[in-house]
Amino acid sequence: MGPRDPRGPLSSPLCAAAAAVLTAAAGCGDHAPKTLVAREPPLSPPPSVSRAGGAPRSEPEKIDWLCRQVEASGYVFLRGRRSMTAGEFADRMREVHRTHRDEIRTAREFIERVGRPGADGRPIRVRTTASAPPIDVRTYLHDRLDDLERGGAETSPTADTARRTARPPEDAIARLLDRIEDSGATFLVPQRGGPPRHLDAASFAALLAKKWRFLGADIDDPQTFIDEIASEPYAVFAPYEVVLPDGTTRPVASWLRGRASTPAPTHDHAAPRP
Repeated sequence: MGPRDPRGPLSSPLCAAAAAVLTAAAGCGDHAPKTLVAREPPLSPPPSVSRAGGAPRSEPEKIDWLCRQVEASGYVFLRGRRSMTAGEFADRMREVHRTHRDEIRTAREFIERVGRPGADGRPIRVRTTASAPPIDVRTYLHDRLDDLERGGAETSPTADTARRTARPPEDAIARLLDRIEDSGATFLVPQRGGPPRHLDAASFAALLAKKWRFLGADIDDPQTFIDEIASEPYAVFAPYEVVLPDGTTRPVASWLRGRASTPAPTHDHAAPRP
């Protein structure tokens, strides 16, 4: 057996031929050959972090992000006559998601579900500042989700509100309904062939909201709302009335017109409910 070749095993004819083929193949392209190095795949990010800018990427993650945004906002949320803190409303959002998880496929569907109006037909609203009127919580949440999907997840929770320069006309109608509900007054609803029905402020506001929803869905102007919804019952040619402090009555339409464009007073001037 002769001495071993000091150049090692690559000096064998077979290995030399393989090296020649690899060298020729590498020289066929326009670029220098690259060395491929096997690496471990990167670890997946945690559920609350995406691969793009730290923003949630899946629909459940977006829903969780919305709940956390609400919880951190410090805003007041209004559901009928009840107000909720930001934490209470965030807990309600999570409960809605747990209850309807199998039905909710997207964050947009979740917003519509969690902001669904109550039995009185009035939307759930959020008050973002002491001076601004409350807005529909669905509008607020869709705006936040728009920010997130545009890559603006790190913006302040109030950024969408600060950018808003005009409110939709429906908000003015919602404010009128708020004024009625908060007045504490007694309202008279005329009946066919009988005395008027007496309603408290909350019940009368709910009656008008339901009538607006079913008979005036295309009405978005407060003056039109007053003329066509808040003036008189359908097919009863007598006006709704509000009882004033001196015991006299006044048509609700004229009472509301002075409130359609004025700030809410600390105390209303209608008579409180007896």
